[in-house]
Amino acid sequence: MFQQFLKRQSHVFHIQVWPDRIKISELTSSRAVEDVPVIAFEANDGKKIVKGIGKAAQSLGILENVTMMNPFYSEGCVLSDIDGAVAVINHQLHLLTQELPGKIFSPLMIFQPMQFSEKGLGSDGDDVAGMLSQKCGARNVIIMEPDEYLDLDGVA
Repeated sequence: MFQQFLKRQSHVFHIQVWPDRIKISELTSSRAVEDVPVIAFEANDGKKIVKGIGKAAQSLGILENVTMMNPFYSEGCVLSDIDGAVAVINHQLHLLTQELPGKIFSPLMIFQPMQFSEKGLGSDGDDVAGMLSQKCGARNVIIMEPDEYLDLDGVA
């Protein structure tokens, strides 16, 4: 009974990533956001300043002082730039949670790359679930395989 109470007090986000698209769904409400996984940033004094994310970033790519990057599926890894990937995920989560009622507890996140990558999720030794949990504010992160089926009865 208490476990059912906890489930109602927390969002469950399913993050699906392709090389050209990111989709984040909230499983209990069936709401979702989708965009291109691109981030535009400007480098000033060694610091990266985010100028745009998603479709808004694509139009900034023509500026000479702005660099565009897809932090997913390059250099042989699913997460080729963890900070860029976290920025894209957090931006999409922000857009989605604006439409959702507030919850008491941190969300559960299910991260699922939708295509295999030759080197796997990240650099050798990276705790991808731990990094996503820490940097995206999740209570727990579950990593799924691209061809794995999501059983909603066991999660939500």
